[in-house]
Amino acid sequence: KCPKRLVSCKHGGCCEVIQAFAIQDHIKTCIHRPLPCGSHFNPCMRQLYEWIGNGKKEMRNCELHGSNVMFWAIDSNEMLLMKFLLNETHNSCIKIESNSGDNPLCRASRIGNKDMLLLLLSQAQYLSVTKPELLNLFSFVNHETSRGYTALIEAVRHGHVGVVKLLLQNYARVDYITKLHRRSALDWAISLKHTHLMKVLLDSFKT
Repeated sequence: KCPKRLVSCKHGGCCEVIQAFAIQDHIKTCIHRPLPCGSHFNPCMRQLYEWIGNGKKEMRNCELHGSNVMFWAIDSNEMLLMKFLLNETHNSCIKIESNSGDNPLCRASRIGNKDMLLLLLSQAQYLSVTKPELLNLFSFVNHETSRGYTALIEAVRHGHVGVVKLLLQNYARVDYITKLHRRSALDWAISLKHTHLMKVLLDSFKT
């Protein structure tokens, strides 16, 4: 079949007709695509345009779970969708926190999604240069959520060595002691007996 043939979008309410070679990318970021929030328990569904505020260009948490489609995109490794969400909200959603005390950087670090983490860090670096009044990279990487974790601590707790190294390369603080748990990333590595991570964290002091 010709890759330039016209194909209709499968999502209800969308009247777009796209060339066949581009239809899959369109389907993933179609504003009429029904998508769940990031809750792991009976997530609610909304069309994509509803998640980004019906044209207001801002991410919205659902009322039921206090979560949003960004967290689902991270869990599902939907990179194209994530780029779309960041672009449509002018990166403002990069710091959003769910009602359960999660943020995109911590979520990606906890599940070990290094590609998603790289995307978030690159966007944060861009924001810190172009709009320093909106985001400070050091504060962003070391932000403690209401759950009492930083991205580095989440990566350490779940044993993601590559993610830990990546965060350390991007200003993550090994010695930061959280206000809620009064523990640092190194404290967590010691208590969980993650000996390899202990060495990685201690070696970071030498560089």
